[in-house]
Amino acid sequence: MMSVMNILLHFFVGLLMISCLALPGPPTNVRVSEITAASVRLSWSYNEPEDLQYYVIQFKPKYANQAFSEISGIITMYYSVRNLSPYTEYEMYVIAVNNIGRGPPSAPVVVTTGETEPGTAPRNVQVRPLSSSTMVINWDEPETPNGQVLGYKVYYTTNSELPITQWESQMVDNNQLTTISELIPHTIYTIKVQAYTSVGHGPLSSPVHVKTQQGVPSQPSNLRASDIGETSVTLQWSKPTHSGESIVSYELYWNDTYAKEKHHRRIPISESYTLTGLYPDTIYYVWLAARSQRGEGATTPPIPVKTKQYVPGAPPSNVVGEAVSPTAIRVSWNPPPVNRSNGNIVYYKIQFVEADRSDSEATEIRFNGTSITLDELKRWTSYRIRVLAGTSVGDGPSSLPITVQTLEDVPGDPQDVKVIPINSTTIKVNWKPPQARDRNGIILGYHVHVQEIKEEGKNFLNEPMKFDVVGDTVLEINITSLQPDSLYSVQVAALTRKGDGDRSPPVNVRTPGGVPSRPDLILKFIERE
Repeated sequence: MMSVMNILLHFFVGLLMISCLALPGPPTNVRVSEITAASVRLSWSYNEPEDLQYYVIQFKPKYANQAFSEISGIITMYYSVRNLSPYTEYEMYVIAVNNIGRGPPSAPVVVTTGETEPGTAPRNVQVRPLSSSTMVINWDEPETPNGQVLGYKVYYTTNSELPITQWESQMVDNNQLTTISELIPHTIYTIKVQAYTSVGHGPLSSPVHVKTQQGVPSQPSNLRASDIGETSVTLQWSKPTHSGESIVSYELYWNDTYAKEKHHRRIPISESYTLTGLYPDTIYYVWLAARSQRGEGATTPPIPVKTKQYVPGAPPSNVVGEAVSPTAIRVSWNPPPVNRSNGNIVYYKIQFVEADRSDSEATEIRFNGTSITLDELKRWTSYRIRVLAGTSVGDGPSSLPITVQTLEDVPGDPQDVKVIPINSTTIKVNWKPPQARDRNGIILGYHVHVQEIKEEGKNFLNEPMKFDVVGDTVLEINITSLQPDSLYSVQVAALTRKGDGDRSPPVNVRTPGGVPSRPDLILKFIERE
């Protein structure tokens, strides 16, 4: 009977524990406040038992096909979610977590972040002349409006070198087309378009050119270099959207930064052309216009094209080395002169070797920066260092070598220490310097350490003694004032500016027994009877 009762008791206790160890319920009354273009503040209520550990917030753009972002470890019932996108509708949930796990999410809260100025310019700006004094401009909305676009501002000028504040302009309500009249006939105009929201204006579109002459083509579009060689460039473009009358040819213009000359060539109807006879590793600016029987249309904006590069023509400059520790040297440099780089510098090579070894034994490191610390070097050792730069084509010439010596360190232990007793109170110690590879600097002197060794029958030991030997040429010393018939341990350590080095292995020596003292003379007089 007792066994059945025990089973029932354990069963009900288990049920009770299971009911107590449950997942938390969802937070309630989730609210949104303090909405900005990049953040919102969430707050909520939670009335479940007090075994809660923390909260989790999940959020994502409502209509985006992506996973939820998550913020975990929140221990308050409010939190500001940051780094959001402007003018975007988000759905957000709050989840409670206890030591069993996560509970169900709260009811969703949907919030739209605040507006800001447009993040991108209007797209696909196109211009065509209606007459010799009128043009029509149309465009598409910015890809990232960051709010409700209230309108556009169209800028136009005959001198694109002027600051934008000095261009003529026309405001356009929320429409993507406008007409500008009373222009100067047979003149090339440059046009830019800018969108704005209630917060402010966005960036300007790329410039578009048009010539106020009826019947001439608009400018070609999408001019680009499709293949670049050392002395040639293949160009491609799209024909003008509005050709006016039939296009009869194209006018190709280019100038270079090497000879500083402007060139012009009339080319047949096509949408590609290979320009030859160019200088290697030179930036060219290329632009293009279409021509009809009525005349030449507006040109494209110039595009930069750089011919294929060579290896650098000069080494890195201002190569400097500095010892930063006994085993490390920091090396820094500047890139080769710009006019000698012959391309983008994509790597450097640092070559270093001990100064007394040949260059064929040098170690080489490839590196992307302009300073590096060479480590795991030998202490107090001179190194010869060179640096070279490289482009995607290959290595340039090496810099002139610099020589840098690593810093001093504490030295190794002296060698071949010998101790000879001279008399009962004096010993002679001599030694050899540390091995050359272990000196690690300039030897300034030596410390000789003498310690009496405890023996049976002695009640006390004298204090350890240290004797200074100045200079690196003195390699012996006489130690006096010792105790007769005593055992001593002797060690020698070399000294540099960095301090004492390792002590030599101990050498034991016993001083001889002392000379007996003079006996006392005792005279005794005896009386005779």
